[in-house]
Amino acid sequence: VLVTLDTTRADRLGCYGYARATSPRLDELCADGTRYARAYSTSSWTLPAHASLFTGAYTWSHGARYDPDGPLVLGDSIDHGRASRYRARGLAPEIETLASRLADAGWATGGFVAGPWMKRIFGLDRGFAHWDDEGIDHENGRRAEALTDAAIAWLRANAAQPVFLFANYYDAHSPYEPPADWRDRFAADVPGGAPLPGPGEAMTLAQANALYDAEIAYADAHLGRLLDELRALGLYDAAWIVVTADHGDVIGEHGTSGHGRYLWEEEIRVPLVVKRPGQRDAHATSDVPVQLNDVAPLLLRELALP
Repeated sequence: VLVTLDTTRADRLGCYGYARATSPRLDELCADGTRYARAYSTSSWTLPAHASLFTGAYTWSHGARYDPDGPLVLGDSIDHGRASRYRARGLAPEIETLASRLADAGWATGGFVAGPWMKRIFGLDRGFAHWDDEGIDHENGRRAEALTDAAIAWLRANAAQPVFLFANYYDAHSPYEPPADWRDRFAADVPGGAPLPGPGEAMTLAQANALYDAEIAYADAHLGRLLDELRALGLYDAAWIVVTADHGDVIGEHGTSGHGRYLWEEEIRVPLVVKRPGQRDAHATSDVPVQLNDVAPLLLRELALP
């Protein structure tokens, strides 16, 4: 089971020392596995980072990148005017992926994604017999609840065979608009008190941080649902479970905000939690520096695959 928490900074999670209760379910997983304290993305935006995660390749060799003359236009896959100007190239056709190696070995492969750069046209679905990018029709992607529902349904249908499940949670991505019942979760920490601004309203940095944290907490709750389902199906103990992020986000640091233009620590330091079968290395922390492109070769090596 491989999970990416899109746009999620390591320093905003409890198991990485954050004070707010943004990630109780991921913190539980940390207790069963290894937390990598020095994990970094190979990029500060979604497409090349996931390509590295899936292939073990660096950004200069896997082909997935921004290109003002590229053949793939984000606006062709989602309905949003601003997206029409974003052009890219997808994963190079000769590159194999973790999913394709596992599929060749007889595994059922299912991918469930929530962000627009994960749409099928960009090539990240290579090797997945089932790739669910439904409901992504605008830049904000789809919610964690719908994504988790779909992933659980597929898991139940395929649990009798070896499975590779990938899930991409997009909620922490801007514009920081958590569901209404999650929006004010950390409002008490903001000077001036609740309520926090609604969609499209101006906000202070303190309010933006509270809303960002609420988005992470919302996604974490649904990640917990997925972990609970693995337990209910009797799969949790024997499973490899890897949770990471494609990149983080700058929220006022360095006098800017967002991601994708620079390589600030806030953008490229990511969480990486690995639970091995049998809960080996529980409560472990590794200070070894690692990158997203280490994940695929690690799993293939441990599964005795090429």
